[in-house]
Order: sequence, then structure tokens, then C-alpha cells
Amino acid sequence: MAIALDVSDTGNVAAASSLTFSHTCTGSNLMLIVGAHAEDATTADRVVNSVTYAAVGMTKIDEQSVNGTNTSSQWYLFGPATGANNVVITWAGTVAAGIGVATSLTGVAQQAPEAFAKNSGTGSSPITVTVTTVTVDAWVVDSAQIADHQKTLTPGAGQIQLSQLSDGNLRVIATYEGPVATPAATVMSNSWVNNNRDWATVAAAYAEAAAGGSTQPPRSMHQFRLRRGNI
Repeated sequence: MAIALDVSDTGNVAAASSLTFSHTCTGSNLMLIVGAHAEDATTADRVVNSVTYAAVGMTKIDEQSVNGTNTSSQWYLFGPATGANNVVITWAGTVAAGIGVATSLTGVAQQAPEAFAKNSGTGSSPITVTVTTVTVDAWVVDSAQIADHQKTLTPGAGQIQLSQLSDGNLRVIATYEGPVATPAATVMSNSWVNNNRDWATVAAAYAEAAAGGSTQPPRSMHQFRLRRGNI
């Protein structure tokens, strides 16, 4: 079953400790991917305590900070609820600016990402991170930020932009590349024009679902515990 884009949504907030925005999942063999980005001078405030969708906890893939002011992370949830539901990102403290990007894909294997990577820099363009896919026709999704809201980011060759948004001194972009026909090192790149800037990025690779695979997998134990705790 080939992977396909469902939809991508964004949200942003200033001087707050949480961000809530709506996202609608439609289709089968769904995978929800959320990029959480924050700008703040206090490192402890930028820590993401949780990301939920329809009150179900998502799993963090990885996070990357740069220069003591910016942090990016990526989260996933396989088999999310269909229909319109809220994505809620909660930071440990009040952040100067926060941005979230939610992307849902269909036709994805109902399992953790097959590979992931992160990177950061304080120099010249571009933002880069390399993820080595494992399976045929996997998709790679990145979520990157630059510490300059005025800089427009341009995806690298072969990448498709999902969204781009700015708030405070942050600019965030999310892109994907896929299907990657043959397992290989896939470079995700986002560039800007002029001046050195701080940047951080996280990317992950997602395998396609097997033909005839389950469209409604059992909830993970992590998800079960969250639901049980709400009883």
C-alpha cells in the first residue's frame, strides 16, 4: 500500500506554555507526525512535556536544540482517531514563541519510524539532516526551524513543502520526500538567502503498510495508560 499525504496543519502561540490547534485525519493506515518548535532564552522552558492528539499521548522521536534559545522535536502517533481533533503541545514553561506542525499520512506501516536523525548549526545556509531509509518506497518527513522569522526557507530538490510559518523570531518549515524507491541516505535540506543563522531540525523515515495490512492496529501500552488514567 503506497503512502500518501492526508493533510498538514499548523498552529502558533506567543508567551504561552501550551499550543492547541485542530487537525483532521482521514483514511486508513494513518500516521500522525507533529513537529514542536520553541524559542525562549530559558532552556528548561523549551522542554516539551507532552504532545497529544484527541487526548492520546504521542511518542517523541527526538529533539534538537541550538545556541540556548531554540528547540525542535518531532513526535508520532500511529492509528490516530479520524475526524477533527485537537493537537496540544505543552511546554515545561512559558515560551516566547511556539509553533506546531501536524501532518497525517495514509498507507503507513503501523509502527515506529524506521529511522531518524537530527542536526543543528549556527552558520550559513542550508539546514541539512540525513536519514537512511530501510525499506522500499519509504517517506522521509522533516521539521526544521531557523532563528529569523524574516527568512523564507526553500526545500531542497525532491522535497515537497508541507507548511511554513513564523512567530516571534522563529520560522518553521516541514517537508517530505517520498517515495524513496531504494533504501538510501536521504538528505533533507532547507535553504535561505544571506546571513548566518541558528537552526535545528529533526527528520524521520516511515515505512509503507503491507498490502492487506491492518487499518486499525491495537493501541500501544503507552496510549492505553493515558486513556486509563483519564477514567
